[in-house]
Amino acid sequence: MVKEIIREVPVEKIVERVVEKPVEVVREVPIERIVERVVEKPVEKIIEKEVVREVKVFDEVKAKEAWRTQAPSYRAASLSTRQRKRVQKLEKILAAAREKESVTNDEAQILLGVSDRTATRYLSVLAAQGKLKKRGTGRATTYHLP
Repeated sequence: MVKEIIREVPVEKIVERVVEKPVEVVREVPIERIVERVVEKPVEKIIEKEVVREVKVFDEVKAKEAWRTQAPSYRAASLSTRQRKRVQKLEKILAAAREKESVTNDEAQILLGVSDRTATRYLSVLAAQGKLKKRGTGRATTYHLP
């Protein structure tokens, strides 16, 4: 005779509780309006959180057309800015030459915060324009006012 052993297993209690359930909704909106907000909507005993993310829409055709119309003006503006900065740096070198009566490459490097080659280039431009005269060679090169 075989005896069966029956064990009673305790049954867990079922408890109702509030559950937070994020729901994500993606909407396409124009680039001007980009925001992220959380909206809470209570539904009976369950609280749903709706996360609304507005994604920027990139209109490639519109962007290319805008670039075609604006690119020349951007190029012209950046070119004039570079030229203006270059002229300002050349004026700084001339001011230092007027103050000390001569300028070396090392002084120009320190004054402008540029490399050795760039300082040489600036000094050569001023010499070619006739605003400075080059004296000496190699490390002993100095630039004087004419």
